[in-house]
Amino acid sequence: MGKDYEIYDKMKEYDRKKHTNYLIDLGFRELIEQDKEKLQQIYFEGYHRWYIYEGDLELDELIIGTASLVVTGNLTIRQPFIDIDEGDGCLFVLGKTKVNYISLGQDAGFYGGIEFEILYTTDDGEIKIYNPKGRLLYSDSEGVDIEGLDPKKVEVYINYNYPEENFGNITKLLPQKYLYYDLVEDEDILTYEQYLEENEDEDWNGYVADMGLGIDDIRSIWEDIVNGKKVFLK
Repeated sequence: MGKDYEIYDKMKEYDRKKHTNYLIDLGFRELIEQDKEKLQQIYFEGYHRWYIYEGDLELDELIIGTASLVVTGNLTIRQPFIDIDEGDGCLFVLGKTKVNYISLGQDAGFYGGIEFEILYTTDDGEIKIYNPKGRLLYSDSEGVDIEGLDPKKVEVYINYNYPEENFGNITKLLPQKYLYYDLVEDEDILTYEQYLEENEDEDWNGYVADMGLGIDDIRSIWEDIVNGKKVFLK
């Protein structure tokens, strides 16, 4: 058992060194105490391996891993899908962020605004989002702080914990195969139009709350995206 752990630790250390070299090659440097004094908005406790990139950064791909990254300028990432959860790392961007599809399960902050196709947050992490702009913002986390949320800039917003805040019609954005209705049996599922016929005084938020409408398995969406499949109805 001891030898196994020793081998694992060596492998982990090797991977860490390899990842550090990767970040240095991209232009990141190790963050120092003087940097922290200038970055009061960022929560530094509980994380390690801090690296900072000064200026704008545009990449085909960013592997965050177990690192804690700060970008002081704008950040553009062209890869189809970003998952800030798998490696227990975190990301903070002071400028504007542009991504395609992003899943957030660790601490993150997008202080200069963020543009996306789909932004999804999970249960973990303290996440700060400013001035979001995209097709679908789906929050399944109580640790999300969103400022500047505007229905003119976000097509559909689903907050599973606070359905009264929802807007936009997700059933017209995503195919049925990605959705679930947590509070009704399959044979009792109503379309939004059918629901309004039976509940004249209700609205979209009432429909989401009464049906328990949500995304069934975000991983299936991510897999289709990575495989180049269409995920939106239009």
